[in-house]
Order: sequence, then structure tokens, then C-alpha cells
Amino acid sequence: MDKRRHIFGYLFIYVLILAGCSNEEKIDNILPISSKSLYDTASIYYAEFDKYPTDLSTLPIGVIDASSEGFSVVEHLLIADYVDNITGALSPDGIPDFGGENFQFLADDANSPYRNYIQNGNVAFLKEQVVRNSLFMMGSSFYNLTVDDFRNGVKERVKAIVLFSNLSVINGMAEVKDLISRSGVDVVVVGAIEAALRNTFEGRSKSDNYCVGVLASSNGVTAREYEETIRRMAQEREMSGSIQVFFQEGTGIKEAMDGVKEYISPDSYVARKDYRGPGLGISYKDIDISLMDRYNFNNQGNNLLRRINLEGEISDIQLNSVENYLRYHIVSIVERHRRSGNKVPLSSIVLADYRYADYKDVLNRIISELYNFKRDGGFLYRESISPEFRFIDPVEEAAKECYLALRKNHSLALRGVGSKLSAFISVFPSDRQLDNKYLRESGSETITYKEVPFASRYVDPSVISNMEKRLPVTYSLLKNTLY
Repeated sequence: MDKRRHIFGYLFIYVLILAGCSNEEKIDNILPISSKSLYDTASIYYAEFDKYPTDLSTLPIGVIDASSEGFSVVEHLLIADYVDNITGALSPDGIPDFGGENFQFLADDANSPYRNYIQNGNVAFLKEQVVRNSLFMMGSSFYNLTVDDFRNGVKERVKAIVLFSNLSVINGMAEVKDLISRSGVDVVVVGAIEAALRNTFEGRSKSDNYCVGVLASSNGVTAREYEETIRRMAQEREMSGSIQVFFQEGTGIKEAMDGVKEYISPDSYVARKDYRGPGLGISYKDIDISLMDRYNFNNQGNNLLRRINLEGEISDIQLNSVENYLRYHIVSIVERHRRSGNKVPLSSIVLADYRYADYKDVLNRIISELYNFKRDGGFLYRESISPEFRFIDPVEEAAKECYLALRKNHSLALRGVGSKLSAFISVFPSDRQLDNKYLRESGSETITYKEVPFASRYVDPSVISNMEKRLPVTYSLLKNTLY
């Protein structure tokens, strides 16, 4: 009997040890900042998730971007109409999907651009920063001024977090989702680029082979990372078919949209020396003179600049309009597919920079021209472009995903009044200097920046001016708090 008692005693101790190891492993597998927010009541990151409201429906939707450019995303969400608000079907009904919803926006200016953390080999801090931003949105306080030592401002917690920086989605969204799943709070998390990539599977059987293009800005997310994300999603859906991804870095598109003089010059009518966009050459990043009939560049005015040599031949070509940049890059993707010999047509191109979708009409026209392009009596690209081809907009897909997730959770506000918007921006206090913000160590509780209400004193005046011109709904909700 004593022997059996000893055996049971040893077994009991062994089970306790295993349980302890399991709990320790559970904690060790999350970021330190996430662990502190959940378990360390003495940490500045302790989140008090137990104080979250039981009914989330009245809480705002949180939107996070790396800069104030993200206000364009807020504008889109405020006017989005992709869903029938009565039935929940993906069909516009003339009523804004998020009508009556309140929003919070955080422009993480102090810690951007995020690509610099990658370049400095400091992905750990970037992941932590994505979680830190999410904790702020899920928190109930903010700094009124950069000189304040404590967060004395009171704000609402959010019921959804929408991440729009591609780098933050690729490097941190999984950690945010893991934290929220452990917190017991039913906050929705949506990553714009993941929502877009996920949509490439729409309408496909698990055994389908398919090709997809990705047109991305120079934001630090590599072709490999986009492809790995698509393949991971395919594996999660048990897709067994082959997948080929045609990646194109959209050099010059965003710069031309922003009027950067090295990429676009409204006053130039001849080729110039300071041009940095694609030029004539033989690499895949150059303009191929043999494809001029397919580029079909807009030659009106000074949209296209040329340099002619003494023999009267074109020695250089410079793109000088957003449309021509788009033409160059779309043709480049489709032509690479054709030359690859792949018999599976391109089903879609993901517009990995959300501003590209502003030119959806131009993009659709370019694809239509290529689909109908004839050479030697035959359609050159009919095997390269699917008849059901579509451009996929991350903002649109994120809006749909967010709405449907909130509807499923019964967390839509369903208010009969207008929306409200609270905006915040991260800034470095003027009395504190950092040697290199991109080399900050993860795991530290040293406060290097503060989230304060978005105001004109923290941004260039052109930001407010552009908001007033381009984002009327957003500006109308913020104008009384901007100055």
C-alpha cells in the first residue's frame, strides 16, 4: 500500500511539473510585451482586459497606419458601400456600410518608416511596435500633451483594429491576434494586405492551379514575403494546386502621385538629367523598346518625355504621368507571364499599395487593351489574362472583412446618427533625443514617444490642406479639433 502511495505521489508531482512546463511554454511563445500586457500588473503595458465592456457594439473601430496618409483609408471606410446592410450580402445598397459607426485613427509618425527596422535588422522592435500600437487602441487613455508624464486623457477602447501598413501586417499582425485570443476580449483584427491576398482564393477549388500578380510600392515588403504569405494562406485552406506569383515593384507610381520631382515634372517637355524612374534598357526593371506598341503610353502634352540622338533614334524615354507609370508596370507583369510560358492565366493583380486603387478605371482600361491586343492576326495575351481577371484593392477587402466580422459578432453599432472620429499621432517629445530610433531595443519599458491628439502643430501644413481638398468627410469630422 505504501509503495502504491509513493508511486501515485510521484505521478502527481510529474503531472504538476508537466503542467508548469506547459504554462511556461505558453508564456515563452509570446512576445514579452504581450506577456506583460496580460500578466504583469506592474508593467506600463498591463492592459486590464478584464475592464473591457461586455457589449462592444458602441465602441469605435480602430484604424492604424504608419503615417497620416492613413486618413485616406479612414475616408474610404466612412463612405464604403460593399454590403447590403439588411441581408449582409456582398451587394451595395446605397447606404454606407459603417454609417453610424465611430472611428479612432492612430498615425504612427514617430516610429515610421517601418522599412528602416528591417534594414537595420531590428524586426523584433517592429513586431513589438505593432503590438504596442494595438494596445494603445485597446486602451482607455492618451497623453494630452507631449510634456505630460502621465496619460491623463480618456478615450474609448476599440472593438476592431484595422492595420493598413503592409509591413505591420506581415511583421506583427499574427502577434496581435495571438495576444487578443489570450486576452478573452472579442476584438476583431483585420490586416488590409492579408484581406486582399486572401481574396485571390475567391471562387477557387482546392485543386486549382492559378497565377496572381502583386503590384507593390517600395515599402520594404519583399516579393518573397508576399509569396510566402500567399502560400501560407493556401496551405491553411488545404489548397493543393500550384501557385505562381508575379511580383512587380511599382517604382515611381507613388512618387508620381506625390509629385516628387525626380519622377514627375509638370514643367518639363524634354528628357531631364535628374529623372529616377524607369528608362530604356535590357533588364526587367527597364522600359523595353520592343514593347512600345503594348505600353501604349499616353503621348499627349508632356506625359512622355524623349531624348533623340543624332541619328534621329530614340535614345531615352522618361515617364511623366501616373497613367504612364501604371502602363509600364502592368504591361511588365503581363509580359513576364507570357514569356514564362505558363498556361494558367493571371486571375488577378493585388494592388498592394492602397492608393493605386484610385486609378482603377485606368488600370481596367490597360488590362482591356492587353486582353484585346492583336499581333499577326492573333490575340497575344489571351492565354495570359483570365476573362474573369480583376484588380484587388486592399482597402475594399479590409472594409468587407471588418464589416462582416463585426456583423457576425453582433458588434455593429446600428446607430441612426452620424459617425464620429477621434485621431491621434505618435510624436517624440522635443526635449528627448534618440541616437537612432531604428536600433531601439525590444522589451524595454522606457517611453521614447507619446500618443497625443492629432493637431496641426505636429504635421506639415500641407497635410491639413490636402485633407481638406481630398478627404472631405474625414476633414468635416476633424476640422474643429485640428487647430
